[in-house]
Amino acid sequence: MDLIPILELGRNAIYDRLNGKTALDARELEKILVFLGISIDTLLASAALDTPEAVAS
Repeated sequence: MDLIPILELGRNAIYDRLNGKTALDARELEKILVFLGISIDTLLASAALDTPEAVAS
């Protein structure tokens, strides 16, 4: 997946985000979610599956 046209950022900015040097902002995250065709609710639900509290429920 080529994130440059999706996020409208340069190669170095993309590299910084992929390597954790710079966090994605809300606008960038929204663009990625739209591109992937998933909702923020789906993303958050999938993240919750990795927590001990979610497993215990």
